[in-house]
Amino acid sequence: MAQAYEKRQEAKHFMAEGNFQEASLIYQDLWINYPEVNNVWDGYHYARCLYKLKDYQASLDVCRELFTMHHQSINNIYAWNIYYLEIDIEEVTDIEKYLKAANAIINLCNQQDSYSPYTRTALKMLKYCDVKGKFEMALQWVAKLNPDELSSEPFRFTDSSGKQRQISSDKEKYFLSYTKVLLKTCQYGKCIEECQKALVQVERFINDGDVWLRKNAADAMIEMGNDGEALKEYLNFYPRKKLWFIQHEIARLYFRLGDTDKAIDYGLAAALFSV
Repeated sequence: MAQAYEKRQEAKHFMAEGNFQEASLIYQDLWINYPEVNNVWDGYHYARCLYKLKDYQASLDVCRELFTMHHQSINNIYAWNIYYLEIDIEEVTDIEKYLKAANAIINLCNQQDSYSPYTRTALKMLKYCDVKGKFEMALQWVAKLNPDELSSEPFRFTDSSGKQRQISSDKEKYFLSYTKVLLKTCQYGKCIEECQKALVQVERFINDGDVWLRKNAADAMIEMGNDGEALKEYLNFYPRKKLWFIQHEIARLYFRLGDTDKAIDYGLAAALFSV
């Protein structure tokens, strides 16, 4: 008993220094070789050390054992291991396995816990559904997120070359995905409403996210037969995105509204865009 206590103190010392390799060896010894004083917290710290060392599979194995002991403090580490092993991957080859992993994470943690992979997983699933055109499935993942609890601050980081970079906030990602899903599932009025809400709630857009929201709203207006308002919206953001498909849509709108001269102008611009 005294020896186990001394080992724990030594392991805690290593963890405080950030030496997770040495700490993991001691906690492994305690977890495996001291069953008479087996402490679930030894398992917790062992799993945490393995996670810090990016040995996600080994950490996951310990988490699974702890989970059977109803040790809920392990849930976040458990969820992060699943995230890095099954969700944060380059290519999804087994959709059933992918969905099972994502749902496991959602069941292990909650959105209110900013240290959990809950939000990241739900947004990852929305992106997957977008790429694969699974918009009905995307609606199920939208329902798992409360936009009021999403951060509107862009994520800033330093890349491998030392350059400061930033990516869209969780709130921007959510609204860009959600409004596209609404557009693709023919919920045009709701799409316009959510686009307008996003333009107010997102404090700072990255990579012209506000332009794409306005485009989603304009496309919804077109589907509702409101070509005049859609054209106004397109012309509003066109100076910032003079792309061929936007020029093409403006040309179509002008033609449908009877202004053939401007329709021809924008049509030619679209045709000559890549020349």
